[in-house]
Amino acid sequence: MRPTNDHALFQRSPHAAFPPPSSRAFTLVELLVVIAIIGALVALLLPAVNAARAAAKRAAINAQINQLDAAIEDYKNNLGSYPPNAQILVNSTQGVSEFRPLTPPQLDEQKVLDNFRRHLKKAFPKHREPAALINALCGFLPNGTAADTSSTNPATLYGGMTAAEGLVFWMGGFSEDPKYPISGAKGPSYSLQGLSNPLVDPIEGRNWRLDINTQQLGPRYTDGANQGFFYDLDNRFVVYDDPQQPGSQRRINFWTLKANNTLQPFIYFDASRGDATFAKDAPAVPPEVLGSLNAANPDLETLKQLAEVFAIKQLKPVDTGATPEFFFANDGKFQILHAGIDGAWGEFSRFDSGNNATDLVIPDPNGAVPVYPAGPWTLDTADTLTNFSDTTLGDAQP
Repeated sequence: MRPTNDHALFQRSPHAAFPPPSSRAFTLVELLVVIAIIGALVALLLPAVNAARAAAKRAAINAQINQLDAAIEDYKNNLGSYPPNAQILVNSTQGVSEFRPLTPPQLDEQKVLDNFRRHLKKAFPKHREPAALINALCGFLPNGTAADTSSTNPATLYGGMTAAEGLVFWMGGFSEDPKYPISGAKGPSYSLQGLSNPLVDPIEGRNWRLDINTQQLGPRYTDGANQGFFYDLDNRFVVYDDPQQPGSQRRINFWTLKANNTLQPFIYFDASRGDATFAKDAPAVPPEVLGSLNAANPDLETLKQLAEVFAIKQLKPVDTGATPEFFFANDGKFQILHAGIDGAWGEFSRFDSGNNATDLVIPDPNGAVPVYPAGPWTLDTADTLTNFSDTTLGDAQP
């Protein structure tokens, strides 16, 4: 009989109850199934991620619009009235054949200038800014005639301030010198005396009415020795005699303000002076001005769209059968507009060149006139953002 070893009989491997895991690798089919599942999950999540990004971008633009709105309201409370647009349309149409032809609305140029003068006097009753400068800001030559043949004269701003330039001019802040709000320290202009490069604009030192990143201002040179400075080859600046220092000159660059992470600027329309027929409804940037811009302007393609953008209209409530009448949305105040997250403006309606307030030009001859809020706001106009609506134009319509 073979001897037994009780200890051996009861001795077991310490891991006998827990066999080692299988080392079998994934088959190709299983791997493909996993990849397919992950792809399906990503496909389900991607729309939500894109929607969240779009909402965040839209919220950021709305926040800037609200900031601008508050700054303009503060401006009005302190200085007595909302700032006017200072834009005229000249008669020349040379060089603008690439843009959609528009019948010039024949603005009352003198009324534009008179309104500008009146507002400046109300806001700064002690000011002594030279008449030639005020003329220049509205597109007039020093002698008081509208510039209609040249866009390269530094003594005037061809066509006056556009809806994008005017916003920065008014919100950029003015000097605390009551006699020289434009020509004084920290105002819109700067002295050229002693400057080796006239592009050295101390824009950061202005008395800004709002807190912005000045890198959002354009247009700027994108390369070369002047990289980052104001792009001046399209002559959107004015040079004038310094009223405080005879023999020296000052300069104003007309910047635009872009929304964060977009190429499109904010634009400003005054809706406080008269009804929509007063201004004859000038576009945000006249085609004539666009035709004068340098082809190398980094913002040219962006600005081209603004020849199609007009202040937004509203239909006045009328009795059935009565002739419809229109007025500016946010009537009595102002409009701040932005193209929205798609970066495209689309086409807006405008009044024609006559005196009939009911005669609207329709962007699409086969469509309807877009009015606020009814619309129709479609395609590129649908995501337009404004200071008088918490939603896009598309979402605001019934």
